[in-house]
Amino acid sequence: MIRQYLPTPLLLLALVPLAPLAAAITCTTNFGNSSSSGNSCLCPPGFNPKGGAGDCSVPVCGGGLYSPGSPAPLGGTGYGNVSSGSLMAGQVRDVQSASACSSSISSYLNSSNSLGSSALNSSMTCSAIPTVYSESQMTCNVIQATLQALFPDASTLTITRALNSSRTPGGDSAMTQAGLDSGDGLVWAQLWYNGTEQFYCKGSECSQTVANGSGSVNSSTWTCPELSCDSSHNLTGAINTLKGPLEIDCVDGGKCNFKQTFLNALFGQDGLELSSCTHGECVQQYVIDQALGIETAAATTSSLSGGVIAGLAVVAAILVAIIAVAIGAWVMRRKARKHMRTDGVMPKSGGVGVVWSGVGYEVQHTGHHWGARAFAWLKGSGKTRHHESGSVGPNGGKIVLRECCGALPAGGFCAVLGPSGSGKSTLVDILAGKRKSGKVEGRVSYLKEGNERVKIGYSDQSDVLSPTSTVLETLIFAAHLRLPENIPASIKEQRARTVLAQLGLSDVADTRVGSVEHRGISGGEMRRVSIGVELVAAPDVLVLDEPTSGLDSVSAARLIKLLKNLAEEDKTTIIASIHQPSSALYHSFHQVVLLAAGRQLYFGPGCTRPAEFFAAQNRPCPQGYNIADHLLDVASETPEGLPSGPAAMIIDRDESPGSSSSHSDGRHSVEAPGTEGGQPLHEAGTSTQSVEKGGHGAYPPIPGSLLKHDKEVDLAALGDGGAKKKREWWPTSHCSTTFLTQVEMLSGREWRNLKRDKTLLVAHVFLACILGVFAGGLYYKVNLTIAGFQNRVGSLFFLGSLIAFSSLSALYNLVEVRALFLRERAANFYSPQAWLLSRVLFDVIPLRLIPTILVGIIVYFMVGLSRHAAEFFKFLLIIVEFSLAMCLFNFLLATVFRQGGVAILLSSLCNLFLMTYAGFFVNLGQIPPVLRWLRYFSTLGYTLEALSVNEVGSGLQIVDTLNGVAININAVLIMDTLFGFDLGNYYRDVLVLFAFIAGFAILLVLSVVYFLRERR
Repeated sequence: MIRQYLPTPLLLLALVPLAPLAAAITCTTNFGNSSSSGNSCLCPPGFNPKGGAGDCSVPVCGGGLYSPGSPAPLGGTGYGNVSSGSLMAGQVRDVQSASACSSSISSYLNSSNSLGSSALNSSMTCSAIPTVYSESQMTCNVIQATLQALFPDASTLTITRALNSSRTPGGDSAMTQAGLDSGDGLVWAQLWYNGTEQFYCKGSECSQTVANGSGSVNSSTWTCPELSCDSSHNLTGAINTLKGPLEIDCVDGGKCNFKQTFLNALFGQDGLELSSCTHGECVQQYVIDQALGIETAAATTSSLSGGVIAGLAVVAAILVAIIAVAIGAWVMRRKARKHMRTDGVMPKSGGVGVVWSGVGYEVQHTGHHWGARAFAWLKGSGKTRHHESGSVGPNGGKIVLRECCGALPAGGFCAVLGPSGSGKSTLVDILAGKRKSGKVEGRVSYLKEGNERVKIGYSDQSDVLSPTSTVLETLIFAAHLRLPENIPASIKEQRARTVLAQLGLSDVADTRVGSVEHRGISGGEMRRVSIGVELVAAPDVLVLDEPTSGLDSVSAARLIKLLKNLAEEDKTTIIASIHQPSSALYHSFHQVVLLAAGRQLYFGPGCTRPAEFFAAQNRPCPQGYNIADHLLDVASETPEGLPSGPAAMIIDRDESPGSSSSHSDGRHSVEAPGTEGGQPLHEAGTSTQSVEKGGHGAYPPIPGSLLKHDKEVDLAALGDGGAKKKREWWPTSHCSTTFLTQVEMLSGREWRNLKRDKTLLVAHVFLACILGVFAGGLYYKVNLTIAGFQNRVGSLFFLGSLIAFSSLSALYNLVEVRALFLRERAANFYSPQAWLLSRVLFDVIPLRLIPTILVGIIVYFMVGLSRHAAEFFKFLLIIVEFSLAMCLFNFLLATVFRQGGVAILLSSLCNLFLMTYAGFFVNLGQIPPVLRWLRYFSTLGYTLEALSVNEVGSGLQIVDTLNGVAININAVLIMDTLFGFDLGNYYRDVLVLFAFIAGFAILLVLSVVYFLRERR
């Protein structure tokens, strides 16, 4: 590995040449080979004594390629040590003229064993450019700052490059007769210092790339995958381990670079710099003519791997899919608005009867196995009192409601009465089709003529509204999303203003709803706004849970009058639970349901009819006493001996759900349990048919049956028991508008909220600038020493940690809006996907990405990171990806865990995990294998590696002094040794972070669609 060659004074001092040692006499010395006959050695250039004698261990001094010089002084030791002379041992005289080439080879061409015709002389030429056509020699001076500090005398590098030895003058035969080793794609190199050879290297499987140079001479790049070096000095430990790849890069002007991984780490990305290079090659002219224009290529510094290309293809496919979805959403909205209503009239609503029978509810039991008991203990769930007779159901849970029956005609106005804990809210939840966490039983029929879908409105007793929106904006928002797409916006807004006036809220139309922290409208006004949100949708059936709670008597009377007019004029069926109505309010209702401890004690006409019913049961109402208070007194007493369930039903034959008569007083009859006019209860009015149990998780729980005309719904599907029997692979929503309209309205509200409540936006931007200046000042203009490089990476780690912890606000923000989303999703305002998209557009971008970019820019330039534009934008890409990944991860925690404290704790622990495996505190390669695999889950680790690689890859050089020795090395070696980061992993890290973003996004969508739903 490269990291084991971290430059230290000891290693650099190890480069000091010591006395040469004797080499063994063998043909393999200095990478020589035996001839085919085995009688002589074929040596690399510079080691073939005149006449071809010798074993390649004796260097020669002077001469040419085909006419080597004499053995060098002290050559018998195996290494030349020349202090004078025009050429040092092993150095071949560069050919400078065509005549010198002809003279050098003439002895072989005219010998008895002639290698070719004399015609070869006429086409002989001398090439003195970097490009190699057959086999070329070059000599260069080595001038490098670090080496000069240690070795001030002259250093020379001699190199022979053999591209195709068969194209040399005379071919391989001439080379063999001259005692020279030959081959294709070979490089031999010798380094000399002060006349003494330091080491000898051989590269194989080499290839040449020729590119257009800056002048008239082309540049040449030689790449050798295999490299072997030999040294008998004390350099053996370092030199003998040098491995490929080797790259020799030569350009016009006598400049070359000798590049190898270890040398690049020592001397920088340009490796060993060579100057004053001279080239010489004897070659036939036809070889040059054939080579011209055949092998030219533009040098490339890097290429993308197959994995990176595949990842980019996936990213492109996702982007294309997003564009296709956007186009599809636009087409769907255009199609929905094709038949826009222009008459200015709201579509007719109402005319739906409601019949229910056998309605019961059992609270979900925690279970008996150890896991359920442990979970109940953690949540602090109480124990069921099994000794109470009849309070425990067949599944072990407490029975809250049992055997409730009723029948309301279209336009019925029913009050559900009972003391606290009698089951009023549970009954209205079930009649409204709300999902329940326990077991629900019974059947409900919604009876309506025609094929239009039944619209059910539900107003809970708790008010959950957008605090920064005004009253009018809240109603307009509901109108735009809950009225059909083909209704013009002007009509929707007019509908909202009409409801505003009916509810007496015109005076506070432009007042913000407010919250606990920021006071807005009063509690009674907020109650009326919640009801108005349901009224603007013009529902066929309206269910309200304690609508008069928190209202004064005047406001309550006005609201009840409005609801009564809605029932009588628009035939809207209304069911409302009333906690303690006054006498006037009580007489406004057409029907009354009385509950006591989950049992139905009465269902039938209102006014005096309940008093007459209980008078027959020896529970007479005192003279002048409020009948509603009397009914509550009866329900609060022990109901022993009183009929319940179907036996307590009184239904006027003229007011049955299938009747069209008014609610005038008329004769009544007490029907047998479970029947109506001699027919089973579920067959009242128009014919109905049974529906399979659904319970697939979407609202309404049974979209194919709960809201369709003349359908009977099995309520078992509303609870957990029915939900397990049948589940769709993707829960469907029944919104009145298209996806694009939902995103438009949600985005408008989010933008309005962001403008009015600037706390988060200002805090994020301001703190991002402050922390950016702090971090920039902490690491201001770090130098290029080893310590400075550590600080440089430290600034990147600080930036990543800051982004990770800043993303916690995304979690808390989602926890705050969770209740509003649950309520609006249950009411079919919009789909979960539209809500998520709007959150990304108006939460992630202004509150996460913009502050991240600001702090990144401040830190980048204050620290003094790379000034190249490409590196700067690659830096921004990484931090934006990391910020988006952390934001989506915190969103995911907020959707999975209902308690914000638990989600924040887990997010903080995850941040500590990310910091541990980021590679800054501990070298990733030094982590025990049993724990090392966890590094692949650290998004901060990928971020820090990509940021560091981006900085180092720009050509960062470390300039430092250790123990008085000057060091100038590439930062790649320091990065790899200290942190274990790979220089080629930038694009891999980009794709891995994108994969994390896609994974978190998919999990977030699934968790919101399947788990973030209202359950009562």
